[in-house]
Amino acid sequence: STGYPVELSSRNIILEAIQRLIDRAADDIELFKWILDGIGDKIAEGKAWRGFEKELFDLGNELIKEQLSALLVDSEQDTFSKDKIVEFRKELKSRVKSFKTRMSAISSSTSEVLEKYGLCVDNFARKTTGPVGFLQNLKNESYDPKKKTAYIDDPEKWVTKTCPADIKPIALQLVNDRLNDYLKEATNLFDNEYPLVQLSEQLLKQLSRLGLMSSLTHEIIQLSKEKELFLISFTNPIIAKLIQNNPAPFIYERTGRYFKHYMIDE
Repeated sequence: STGYPVELSSRNIILEAIQRLIDRAADDIELFKWILDGIGDKIAEGKAWRGFEKELFDLGNELIKEQLSALLVDSEQDTFSKDKIVEFRKELKSRVKSFKTRMSAISSSTSEVLEKYGLCVDNFARKTTGPVGFLQNLKNESYDPKKKTAYIDDPEKWVTKTCPADIKPIALQLVNDRLNDYLKEATNLFDNEYPLVQLSEQLLKQLSRLGLMSSLTHEIIQLSKEKELFLISFTNPIIAKLIQNNPAPFIYERTGRYFKHYMIDE
């Protein structure tokens, strides 16, 4: 074909792209997971799962708006390709898992040494809300040490004055040998890695939507090519690409159009 018909309404092409997306999910495990995540989010919000189809349609509308249509026009861009999203998800999950595994290991080690020496959290300052309670509670993903750093390198603070005389020496020795180091490790992990872990967890929640956006983008591009349609929203990005390294007056030469007469409206 020597030209493309201009499509003013995007509704039909978006609906067809969504249907193709859903059909393709039967053979694409990652796409299937992304759709399930989207439906799960709707259910978690207390909304009907069928509302997810409307959300896909709204996403398609956003994609073809002027601000994002440049992504559709430039079909060679693969910043958000499926493979890259899958790899990014693996990296994020690995970071979160590594942090939680190390924190859980500190918690387990704390409980093990207490049991080994016949001690419990009640033998230490502030019991479950104190430094030992904090270390044991790491397994429950309660990572913020808050004011527990005040106990670091100060063994006497770990043990109360009312601690039985036969237990206090053992408790102090345990603080010096193990517990103080555990607290240092936990607080260092929290300070240096937890902000990034929190960010990773938030990104993981949005990756399914990003994956759907990438897949829907692909379907819209493919449908436009197959049907030889030109969406009107593609106009500005294409013009911008044509003249990005040229003065604006050359736009008509670059598009192969010549005008003999102009009408200037005040």
